Parts: sequence; C-alpha cells; structure tokens
Amino acid sequence: MGLLGQPEKKVSDSTLDNRCEDIREAMLAVLDQCGSDATTNAVSNRVCYARNVESLWYLRGAIMAQLTIAVGEPKAREELARITEMFKGYLPAGLGPRSRARARASRK
Repeated sequence: MGLLGQPEKKVSDSTLDNRCEDIREAMLAVLDQCGSDATTNAVSNRVCYARNVESLWYLRGAIMAQLTIAVGEPKAREELARITEMFKGYLPAGLGPRSRARARASRK
C-alpha cells in the first residue's frame, strides 16, 4: 500500500486533530499579515471553522490570493509552501502536493 502513496500506518485521531490545529494556527498567522478587510476576515473564518485537514487543504488557494495582495506573489508562495509542507503524511491518498512533472504529464 505504501507504493500507492497511502501511509503504511494509519495516523491516530488525536495526532490528526493536533496536526489540524497546527495547520490552522499557521494559516491564521499568515492571514494576520493581510490586514482585516472583509475578504481576509471571511477567509479567516473559513479557516477557523474548517472541520478537518482536507477542508484546510482546499483553503490554500484563498489564502494564497489574500497573501499575494498583501505581500506579493514571491513571499506568498514562500509562506504557502511552508504551510503545504505541514500536510505531508496527513492527507488521504490522491490529495497532496503534485510534482510539476506529474502535473505536466497529466495535462497531456
């Protein structure tokens, strides 16, 4: 199963909950750099009320958009890469960062 990208051991619920909170805190800390306009506040609320790691995963695009406006794209990419790294080993198979080579191959 490890060859298919699935973890060999299931992550315990408490470990998953702790990681979810770590990711949530990191996302909110990054959003603090964006000020407190209505859109940023809406994204922050979505992060606060996300139920699981998968929900937080899908919020990365909204966070990237807000960060790009606030700090510019290079810094936003850097911050988001740090957060994306936190998801490794905690997402179901099929979710997770895609390598550029794999992404190009899937477009052909």
